[in-house]
Amino acid sequence: MPAAASSHLSHPDADLHRLWDRLADFDATRIEEAQLFVMRELKKLLDADDIVWIGVVRMAHGEKAKRDHQLGWRGRAVVHLEWTDLKRRVVAAAMKAQERDGGVDSSIEMARRAGVFRTLTLRELHDMETFVRSEHYQTCFIPFDITDRIWCVFPVNDDCEVAYILDRYGPRPGFSEADKQRLSAALRPLKWFHRQTMLAHGVMLGDKRLTPRERSLCARLLGKQSEKEIALSLGLTLSTTRGYIKELYAKIGVQGRAGLMALWLGAEK
Repeated sequence: MPAAASSHLSHPDADLHRLWDRLADFDATRIEEAQLFVMRELKKLLDADDIVWIGVVRMAHGEKAKRDHQLGWRGRAVVHLEWTDLKRRVVAAAMKAQERDGGVDSSIEMARRAGVFRTLTLRELHDMETFVRSEHYQTCFIPFDITDRIWCVFPVNDDCEVAYILDRYGPRPGFSEADKQRLSAALRPLKWFHRQTMLAHGVMLGDKRLTPRERSLCARLLGKQSEKEIALSLGLTLSTTRGYIKELYAKIGVQGRAGLMALWLGAEK
């Protein structure tokens, strides 16, 4: 067990055990539902006001990555528990800022630490006197009155990472060392789940991100339905469905349903 979690879990933690046990009840066809469940539980666990999940991918390597302000890393998928128009606008602005000279402050700092499991608070990641004057703070923190933030980032492989970001609003105590340990303890054992959320959003495939229809089809193929049953559930003909399935396998780079399952379970392609 990781050192960060061992001291906290030396005495049974019923909340964490319940989270892990309930998560195991979600099958492969319900991974996005499971993702929202985990986010809700983490929000309660840390008494946070908001939580976001980000799938991050290394889009450049070598010299090209060295010349990039975020070392080639980019957020490719974002999930909020409750989307609002303001959140959508702020996320869109942050995604655009990744491509401008200078990038996003927090993303730059996280990119420099890529490749290791890490849990960091806002004040550990930034010099606050400088950060509060940044465009990122003005655009993404002030509209929500965010006063503290904690990141927990899990490297799924050399080119993909999953980030959970939790916020507290207004005049509340900041996240503590105990909060860091608890968040680490909750997420550190779940590599299988982090991998599956990345695959479910199609962001382990680099530029070959899956469309919503492809994600829905992928979930059904990972279940027990036959191709005929999948076609009926989608309201499509069998031949059309088989055509979509063939395109999906080609896009992912697997030979068939067994190859898709092997990829899902973490076996080498």
